[in-house]
Amino acid sequence: MSLKTIAATATLGLATAGLVAVPTAAQADDDVKVRNGTASMGAKYTYRLADRGDDPDRLRAVVKINSNKSNRKWTVRVYRGQKLVHRATKRTGPQGNVKFARTFRSDDDRRIKVVARAGYGEKFQRAMRLDD
Repeated sequence: MSLKTIAATATLGLATAGLVAVPTAAQADDDVKVRNGTASMGAKYTYRLADRGDDPDRLRAVVKINSNKSNRKWTVRVYRGQKLVHRATKRTGPQGNVKFARTFRSDDDRRIKVVARAGYGEKFQRAMRLDD
């Protein structure tokens, strides 16, 4: 392999890496916020709040929980301000994971709070706004 071929391959690789980084940087704006945390008894969670691109007055809340406890019931409530906009109950899978997702009408400046409770006493709550 000649030095010219190696340089061309390296340049192409860097150019491709630059193209891949552009969408990632564009997604880091105020249309999406993700927060991770730990519940009261050690379960890990991820709370993602995103603006729906097709309708600016709609938000999507996604909560993923990894409790490492299979077949456990979790109830998640989503509040817009003080108003309950969604409530769901699901059981964890064999690995202890469960996912909740809901799209609802709201503005970017509204405070969206998620409250999650497990049947065995574990709980967490997290609130955020997109425009913070």
